[in-house]
Amino acid sequence: MPAVQAGHEGHARTYGKPTPAELAKLTPLQLRVTQEAATEPPFQNQYWDNHAAGIYVDVATGEPLFSSQDKFESGTGWPSFTRPIEAERVVDAEDLTHGMVRTEVTSKGGGSHLGHVFTDGPAPTGLRYCMNSSSLRFVPFASLEEEGYGAYRAPFLASNHGAPPPAATVNACNFPAPGQKAGCSATIAVAIVGGRCVARTRDAIGKAPGVIDTTLGTDGADKALALRVLFDPTKTTYDALVRAWIAEGGAHAADGRVLATTSDEERIAKRTLDESHASAAVVRTSGFRDATPDDVKNTVGDAAGRMATNRCL
Repeated sequence: MPAVQAGHEGHARTYGKPTPAELAKLTPLQLRVTQEAATEPPFQNQYWDNHAAGIYVDVATGEPLFSSQDKFESGTGWPSFTRPIEAERVVDAEDLTHGMVRTEVTSKGGGSHLGHVFTDGPAPTGLRYCMNSSSLRFVPFASLEEEGYGAYRAPFLASNHGAPPPAATVNACNFPAPGQKAGCSATIAVAIVGGRCVARTRDAIGKAPGVIDTTLGTDGADKALALRVLFDPTKTTYDALVRAWIAEGGAHAADGRVLATTSDEERIAKRTLDESHASAAVVRTSGFRDATPDDVKNTVGDAAGRMATNRCL
């Protein structure tokens, strides 16, 4: 595929297929989504509720794709836009996978899988570009010039960072037509556990069959140490991963807990803990936040210290 050149005058960067070096910088989740057309979990991704001003670029190549000025609340748990930043930046193609008829969206230059577009969005386009956060990198307005995207500052300045499109939550993902599947369906699932032992249990759980990636971070509610496990639900189950965490001693820590994001997860976790005679709590969580440098220094580092002195339990 030939490289694509930016349409804005003075913005002469070109974008082609990502090189092996560029792909090597991606996380396992980003690779699964951009190169294998996987779909990340809703509400457990980086940008679904990001309201800052800026643009979204291809995580693999840096090609500009979407603007925060076109981002709206869709209620789906994925970042949604009414249109691309420039029409030529994306390519649409029919997608017949998973027993549905949908329109897949890929980046023009890099060919990265981004998500799907639906005809149930708000004005002015009536479109809903339902994208994966894992396919995107957000560049804040204040960093556009520094990162080489200065040509995209003008619309923000002209509108004084105007309001985005209104929320539009009645769509094929939230309210599918009778007899139809929901238009948005994750192919990657998530399990989140918490407590001072998660740093120690991370390596073992990460090697379990079907696990794609593990990330240390904090619970979105109380900022306590947590471990997010992304997994392929065709190769393992939520129950199996909770059992693996229990087997590694995570449930026996004083603050060990399973952080459930849905009522189904809550039910499965309680049953699994009961069957295993484990005393850990099951807590509904509002989400997961990747560890910041301060978290690593203070919280994750503290957990690592307890591990070293065998005081994790």
